[in-house]
Amino acid sequence: MGGFDVKQFLSYIQADGYEPLTVEAMAYLIEDPEVAQEVADKVCADERSNNILTAVLSGGAFRPGQLFALNDQLDIALKVDNDRFINEVMAAANATEMRSEE
Repeated sequence: MGGFDVKQFLSYIQADGYEPLTVEAMAYLIEDPEVAQEVADKVCADERSNNILTAVLSGGAFRPGQLFALNDQLDIALKVDNDRFINEVMAAANATEMRSEE
């Protein structure tokens, strides 16, 4: 994700050098519930965790930090480390902008 982050940030700098003070948060989305299920199958340690993670991943846009927080709050048991977990999720997800209401 590192190269993507740099490119995303640089895309906000305009030709005249103006740098906006706010950067819209990026969110990710897995639209196909079957893809969410496949990811959960790869990373979850038990059926309960698998069902919960599938619902979270297919339930709408999310940010990576939210996933880690939900893992703790919902006591989702992973059979892989956090790096592998987030890499599996990001490989299956599509980036989308999370816009704030103005």
